[in-house]
Amino acid sequence: MDWMLAKDVINALADLLTIAASVIAIYLFVAKRKELGAVFKALAATANQGSLADLRAKLDRLNDLNATEPSALVEVVNICHEVCGHIDGNPAFAKSFAAVSSKIKISVSNKRKPITEPQKRALVSELRESMRHFDTVALVDSIKEPQQ
Repeated sequence: MDWMLAKDVINALADLLTIAASVIAIYLFVAKRKELGAVFKALAATANQGSLADLRAKLDRLNDLNATEPSALVEVVNICHEVCGHIDGNPAFAKSFAAVSSKIKISVSNKRKPITEPQKRALVSELRESMRHFDTVALVDSIKEPQQ
């Protein structure tokens, strides 16, 4: 009989603690909505920074190759396609880097006239500059956000 009473008391305490935790969670969700939004924006920004780092690594690999060498040309084209896939797969990048992505696709899609080294360098530089602008806008937006 004592075990049944102890079990009932423990179950009642567990139920009360669950209710208390739920009330706290609801309160935090309602009262701290802006702070929670800031946390989720920070998580999204962190994810974008990781994707930008991956994109920079691909651009570094692309920069190390010479498009005038026939053996490297296939790798240049493949990396360009990877870069376009990376851009098109991220909604924020697709919106911000659409023009550069289109230029890259046009440059590598013509089989009769392969991409040249000056074209490759110009596209890499343009994409790097677009990425810097993306970083700057994201930084300015993150600074503005808490003041609103």
